Amino acid sequence: MRILVFGDSIVRGSYDEEYGGWTCRLSAAFSKKTIDEKKYYKLYGFGIGGETSGELLQRFQKELVEKQRLNEESVLLFNTGLNDTKNLCGDSKNLIPLEEYEQNVHTILSGAIKAVKQVYFVGLTRVAEFNVGISYEGKKYEFYNKEIEKYDRAVERVCGELNVTYISIGGFDTSKMIMWDGIHPNAEGHRLIFERVKETLKKEGIL
Repeated sequence: MRILVFGDSIVRGSYDEEYGGWTCRLSAAFSKKTIDEKKYYKLYGFGIGGETSGELLQRFQKELVEKQRLNEESVLLFNTGLNDTKNLCGDSKNLIPLEEYEQNVHTILSGAIKAVKQVYFVGLTRVAEFNVGISYEGKKYEFYNKEIEKYDRAVERVCGELNVTYISIGGFDTSKMIMWDGIHPNAEGHRLIFERVKETLKKEGIL
């Protein structure tokens, strides 16, 4: 079985100094399953820092076709949208408007469910608003939970429409799970995300 995870720097595992991110933790769990069951389970992480849903949409099909990662047992997980919500400091416009984000997710997931039977969307993390600014390529961006919540509700709606399993990762104490930049999960944050994902995949009989 192949498990493919698409998303941004959180999928990439940035700033988890202990295990390299929730996807690496998930990969280790599948490695144990491989050993226990004597059947191969392989996780591939396709996380790109700073990526938006629109950029993911552009590369999604190309990644699948060129790398030939899919087979009938493949599992797809997505986690994208946090970067869509950011805005330049002093500018109230989100980088990707909510309606465009919702359409991007709908297109991504519609293509995914045509390719495989098992598709999951991991919800959006929240930020710690003591420090929501981050500098990238000479520009400073801001993130706000009130906007993130709108985008998270939108993707939950799309998942409901398409019968895709939505995995909520809201409700955590951000003061304990977010690193100093106020945005990226620390090691504890990645552990918490992993536990939520693992719980769902166990219920589905995948892990």
